[in-house]
Amino acid sequence: MRIQEVADLLGTTARAIRLYEQKGLLQPGKDEDNGYRHYETAHIEQLQWILALRELGLSLETIAGLLSVRGQPEVWAEQLEAARASLYRQHLAAAQGLQALDGVMSALERTREVPLQEMLSAASHLRESRLLRESWQDRWDYDRLAQRMDDGEVGLPLAFSADGLSDDLYARTLDAVTAAISPQPGERGLDLGTGLGNLAWRLAATGAEVIGVEQSTEMLRACRRRHPQLPVRQGNLLALPFADATADFITCSFALHHLTPEQQRLALREIGRVLKRNGRVCIAGLNSSPIQANNKAPLWHPLIKTSLINWFQESGMNYDITLLSSAVMLIHARAGSKI
Repeated sequence: MRIQEVADLLGTTARAIRLYEQKGLLQPGKDEDNGYRHYETAHIEQLQWILALRELGLSLETIAGLLSVRGQPEVWAEQLEAARASLYRQHLAAAQGLQALDGVMSALERTREVPLQEMLSAASHLRESRLLRESWQDRWDYDRLAQRMDDGEVGLPLAFSADGLSDDLYARTLDAVTAAISPQPGERGLDLGTGLGNLAWRLAATGAEVIGVEQSTEMLRACRRRHPQLPVRQGNLLALPFADATADFITCSFALHHLTPEQQRLALREIGRVLKRNGRVCIAGLNSSPIQANNKAPLWHPLIKTSLINWFQESGMNYDITLLSSAVMLIHARAGSKI
């Protein structure tokens, strides 16, 4: 088949097909005499893949990666999961932009003047959120830690040590979170920063549908091997890959301390966005500060009780705080009104 015939068959354009060729996604045969392209069944099938993935909003670079590993379902799934997380980040940024534009338009309708200050304020807020999301880096190399622990290394699934935090206290903390959140059969919950799934499988054992959320690809692989029935998604606390108001409960243990205080506030807003009305939250983590040496960035940022309390109060949530030890704090809350 010729290029226009293929374009008509698949509902696309010859120009689009040529672009896919230029990007290396498609390599049709060519007539030796006249140089015309000709497309066989395999080329048409390849184009169907490309067009379908484009409709899903994936970039040509992502599509190239997916096409190269079609014969490796696990790797294909991982790349698709990473693409999904990226799309959600774009979706959140677009949703925030639309919300900001709505505010600017409301100011314009109210004052009948170009609302310069409102636009500057909205742009500043959006830029701040974007920079907070982009500035986070895995300084602890959790991919490497996951590989070590998957090879049989014992101990806490944390990339650093903290005074007063033992294996026993870690296990007691996960049990305390499970008891505090009290999952019910049929509920949907998210475990943020799930790591190896140690908390998520405890929650899922109650009959609730629990999804683990983790940014480390290797942690996700290790978690899937340990708990193959546990659904997991790639993502982080600054851009949760879920729609608004989809979770009955959300847990987060020993993960918020990887975020700066400013990033922690953004993560709390993300939790509030995803949590259902009258949903429940339980956060556990370190409440002692690490020792800083040579002006280096601290290994972690402790949970700041006042910030957590302020957010829960602003969100209309009733909360309880429990000190499990001098090192670990647990805060449990239920939404009493719309978040």
